[in-house]
Amino acid sequence: RPNMRFVQIKTEEQQAVLALHTERGILIRERIACANSLRATLAEFGITIAAGQSHLTRELPAILEDGENGLSPFVRTSIYRQSKHIRELEEQVKQVEEALASWYRTQEACQRMAKIPGVGMLTATYVVAAVGNARQFSTAKQFASWLGLTPKEHSSGGKQQLGGISKRGDGYFRYLLVHGAR
Repeated sequence: RPNMRFVQIKTEEQQAVLALHTERGILIRERIACANSLRATLAEFGITIAAGQSHLTRELPAILEDGENGLSPFVRTSIYRQSKHIRELEEQVKQVEEALASWYRTQEACQRMAKIPGVGMLTATYVVAAVGNARQFSTAKQFASWLGLTPKEHSSGGKQQLGGISKRGDGYFRYLLVHGAR
């Protein structure tokens, strides 16, 4: 069929890298959920910790050691277990990032991508794994449309009206690009 477009099939290596990115995202979301749960438990006992992982990591040991803050032994044990789980999740995230960094160092395309300002190891590995051969897009407009960065069109009666971006593409890809732009 002359007008039919075909989807490029990903290699096993590309699928593996995308799986690592998925695993990393799941681990980070779980770490955030555990940290928020831990903050909520402490807040029930009148102990507040500022938002952010660094505050939690820095203040938690002192809270556990303080014998006069009103925490029962059961609560201390629970908080200790939760903090240990958060540390384990952080270690798993580091392991996944090390695996991605290892792949990043072996890929010439990733090295070229990383020369773009705002593009680091995570974005470069994801772009190379998700897109594969960029020659599958004949124009930059096709690539932008594939990403979901083109405006929505709400035209009627010869009057053209463009809305916000369509967001039909890969949300994680856009997330990485936005964070790289910051």
